[in-house]
Amino acid sequence: MIIEAISTADTEHVVSFLLTAYVETLEYYDSEQCLLSAEVKRLPIRGMPDISHRVCVLDGAIDRSAQRQSPSLIQEAVDVFGSALQRLQHLQGVLPIGLEGATQVRKTRAPEVPQHVLPEEH
Repeated sequence: MIIEAISTADTEHVVSFLLTAYVETLEYYDSEQCLLSAEVKRLPIRGMPDISHRVCVLDGAIDRSAQRQSPSLIQEAVDVFGSALQRLQHLQGVLPIGLEGATQVRKTRAPEVPQHVLPEEH
């Protein structure tokens, strides 16, 4: 449901709002398991480079958890952040229509983000 809402959002502001609301829920769903790093659950979200970095972090978590069984929360987070990244790219004219969808991000992996672009940790 959140993925559909993000994928059809009309503006970058709506994408950011929906993604922020999703991240806020992660504290409740992941409080005991600690499957997602604080880096993924940190607020505020600071644009496409930050989202891209979080997709890379989540991809690494998927790769590490594949040996035991990929937890659905990690896969869900990959799909949500991937959808947000692709929708923002589309809204900014970076991604052509027809390539939206979280599965495309998972297949191609997000580009590495230079350290100087990443948000400061608090």
